[in-house]
Amino acid sequence: MALTLESLSAALQASFSANKAERDGAEQAIKSLEDIPGASPLLLQIIATHGVDKFIRQAAAVALKNLCRRCWCHSVPAKILNPQDKATTRVNALEAIMIEPEPSIMKLLAETINSITITDYPNEWPDLLPTLLTNVQEGGGRGDAIRVHGALVVLRKLAKRYEYKGKEQRGPLTEIISRGFPLLTTMMGALISQNTDDAARIMKQTLKIFWSCTQFNLDDLNHLQLESWFQIFLELMNKKLYDADKNIPPLNQPVDPSEREKWVWWKVKKWTTQIIQRFFARYGNPKSAEEGKEEFARYFSDKVAPQFLQPVCETLALRSQNEYCTDRVVMLCLSYVCTCIEQKKTWLLLKPHLDFLLYNVCYNVLRMTPEQVDLFENDPHEHIQRSTSLQLEWVDPKLQALTFIEDLVKFRTSAVAQPLMSHLVNIISTYTASAGTGNPLDMDCALHIVSSLSAFLMKEKKGTYKQELPALVVMHVLPLLNSPVGILRSRACSTVVQFAEVPLDPQSFAALLQAVMGRLNDPSLPVQIEASKAMQFLIQNPEAGAIILPNLPELLNSFFRIMNEVGNDDVVQSLDVLIDQFGDEMAPHAVALVNQLCGTFKRYIEVDDEEDEEGQATMAATVCLECVATVLNTVKDREDIFMAVEPQIVPIVARILHKDGELIEFLEHALDFLTFFTYYQTKITPALWSLFPLMFEAFNEYAFDYLTNMVAPIDNYINTDLEAFCTLTTPDGKKYIDLVFEAVSKVLTMSSDIVAESDCRKALGLLNIVFQCAAMKPEAKPFINNYLHHAVELTLAKLIQQEKADIPVSRVQCYVVIGSLLFYDVELTMQELEKRNVVKSVIDIWIGDGSELERWMAKKATTLGWLGLLSLGTERLVKNGVDPSALLRGVVEIAKSIVEDYEGGEEDGGEKGGGDDVWEDVDEEGGAFADLEDEDGDIDVHDNDAYNKVLESQQSLMWGGYGGFDLGDEDEDDLESPLDNVDELFVMEQVFASMDPTLRAGLPADVVADINFLAVKTEERKAEVARKAALGS
Repeated sequence: MALTLESLSAALQASFSANKAERDGAEQAIKSLEDIPGASPLLLQIIATHGVDKFIRQAAAVALKNLCRRCWCHSVPAKILNPQDKATTRVNALEAIMIEPEPSIMKLLAETINSITITDYPNEWPDLLPTLLTNVQEGGGRGDAIRVHGALVVLRKLAKRYEYKGKEQRGPLTEIISRGFPLLTTMMGALISQNTDDAARIMKQTLKIFWSCTQFNLDDLNHLQLESWFQIFLELMNKKLYDADKNIPPLNQPVDPSEREKWVWWKVKKWTTQIIQRFFARYGNPKSAEEGKEEFARYFSDKVAPQFLQPVCETLALRSQNEYCTDRVVMLCLSYVCTCIEQKKTWLLLKPHLDFLLYNVCYNVLRMTPEQVDLFENDPHEHIQRSTSLQLEWVDPKLQALTFIEDLVKFRTSAVAQPLMSHLVNIISTYTASAGTGNPLDMDCALHIVSSLSAFLMKEKKGTYKQELPALVVMHVLPLLNSPVGILRSRACSTVVQFAEVPLDPQSFAALLQAVMGRLNDPSLPVQIEASKAMQFLIQNPEAGAIILPNLPELLNSFFRIMNEVGNDDVVQSLDVLIDQFGDEMAPHAVALVNQLCGTFKRYIEVDDEEDEEGQATMAATVCLECVATVLNTVKDREDIFMAVEPQIVPIVARILHKDGELIEFLEHALDFLTFFTYYQTKITPALWSLFPLMFEAFNEYAFDYLTNMVAPIDNYINTDLEAFCTLTTPDGKKYIDLVFEAVSKVLTMSSDIVAESDCRKALGLLNIVFQCAAMKPEAKPFINNYLHHAVELTLAKLIQQEKADIPVSRVQCYVVIGSLLFYDVELTMQELEKRNVVKSVIDIWIGDGSELERWMAKKATTLGWLGLLSLGTERLVKNGVDPSALLRGVVEIAKSIVEDYEGGEEDGGEKGGGDDVWEDVDEEGGAFADLEDEDGDIDVHDNDAYNKVLESQQSLMWGGYGGFDLGDEDEDDLESPLDNVDELFVMEQVFASMDPTLRAGLPADVVADINFLAVKTEERKAEVARKAALGS
């Protein structure tokens, strides 16, 4: 039966049916549209018929979007739309969006067109841009706001696709600017005075187009064009948006705050402010401007930026005049004046207005509103959620207000610090003197600002403020911890966080700590949260132990009660610090702690995603696992505790490792737990062994990138119980050892475009673990021998691939594997190499890379492997083209370096990157910015030697090693190895004793001297072993 407009409309209508069977049938019919030619034009016909029910049109728009996304490109070749349907859909979808008044349908059409342009623009749809610009021009000429707006929506989608492209890929964006900007500039100039919501919608979309087109490049715009835009932005910044009751255009500003924020004219103001703020941040300082933009930056900082300062300040003044301004606009304006601080010209213009900005703007931004107070007191969970919300922080001007104050104090200290601190101290002292009768919101705000300046106050050069901090804490903060006002108790706790390092006399510190501990049981939940944060810092004081230890059980119960009440990662983090700080005292509480934390973790991960939009419960769950790890670390010598908590841990690890991957964010912690339990227990239980195959299920399904984290637990499993590793099987009969070899093969045979070399080295490391462990346990050879040929094959393939690589670390790891195989069974390994006729080539490149064998394991495995080869006799080596004397010289050289490393410690030239010493030349009091302040001059950190030295040093930490590549193997030698128990000197003595004497006869004198040196060291080692054995007996 052919698809008709009527049958399609009926299917869309049925998709809303309350009858499940009817609804399912309709949804299946809609999904099958991708198999029916002519479906997309029919969907567009329904969408464009405005007399049809809105919900039916929406359903058609959704179906069209999904159809085009799945069937437009070559991802599903069998279901690609035919050329005729494509051509019709392009034309009709574009026309539909330009006549669509319903925003929800317009957005769906925009997404559809965006999907089409990804493959069709510009090659298959070259007339798209001219069509859009024609409709903007003609629609504007006849006052068709819907058509103009629809065309601009598509143009923004087009621009947005290219906004992050490099110069070589910006062709379409350059065309939008060259052909479209003259028209858009003229249109914007005409619309500013129209004062209608339609005009505002068009301007908002145009501003968004400008934002995308200038995201990373201004090469397509000259100064004259930019001046026209800057004039438009200036007019928009100066445009007043009056309350509705004043009856001054633009009219109809909503009264409800949530509706006001969405009002299109405030959106215009937001985009305008955002654009000028970005220009100022990027081009306000010519010295830090990108190459080639220095001249424009000088023009902008001298001519443009000062012009915007007045409208920015006038916008910031709105709230102090009891007029409305959105949080986002206030935040952007504050960001603009922050940048003004650094430049001389704008700083001098800003300076006379500091009192207004500090005490009228910032102070009022930071002062709690009646609505916020009500939320704190009557909806504490919502208050906590908002105070920790990263999304709300993006639009909340509070953080930017604090940044403005901090930058003023840091960069313009002499002009700001003293009057500001005097003002704040006066507010604080007045409230304290009032015995609680003053305004608590003023006190709260003043302490908030003082706390934000803690870094400056505690490191301030002259000590004027620093020496007063103990009095601030004792006289003003400590009493507030028992204030009847919950907001002030909360603020006192958060202030303690910032000034926890202020030196107090023992009596005052004890009073402070006891008061904060008391607030863990405060009737107000937000106070409890802040108190738990403060505890994290106070318990690190050496004097805290005497107070905390007698109250440890009660403290733990308080933390668990708060965690049960709300999912907050700061609370769990504080508990983690408490456990770490008093680890020696945790053993009696360890089992209860782990049980409680595991139960809390399970509750957090069950929180619905809609209730946890910002992942706060997920973060708290993560910290729960970190806390469990801290507990386990404190009792790692108590196997009885590990056995007691294992039943709680195993189900959690099993759930995280499940092949559905739903809890992948916790995978590293699960693998850490496996490492703990397989290392610190002398026997691996069946429950722990049941988790072994789950690791590989996860690896194969979604956790390929986590091989590095899996190596340690796999190592522990194998070393602890090699026999079980070799004999255990999965429910479907696959051996555990096969799981390891399949994973190694998967990594090593993948394309280098997909897998990182560091992962390949970890995979090779798993081969080391298996064969090194088996070398020390001969009873395992019957199980392991069958895998040796596979290990040789995989390793040789990797070695051949990496033979010409500039960075040798993967080759070195191959040598470690071959050395381990030779030590495991030199005869079998030699046979495998001889079968492939590669003995000479492998040994030649191995010897050639001798200078690259810097790590302990590389030296050890090479020495043992080469000694194994020498034990086969010179005739066997010569037959395979190997020079025995070269091998002997290599063994002696490497063995000598091992002895020197063992006796003297590796000389690595000190800490990599200089460690913490990079800060030694930075003024401790003033920081890297100590010498930046030049009264009213420019602030330029790029000319500050101390700052640059710190920056360069930090960069060197990031780009250390082979040409700046992160090799990912730094921890290789930290892993324990069965070879730790093999003394290479003893092996050497045995091999040398049976070696052909003629081989040593022709050696150079220096090599003979080294052999004698090693012989002496061998005797010393024997004597040391005998001495230790005697002491042990």
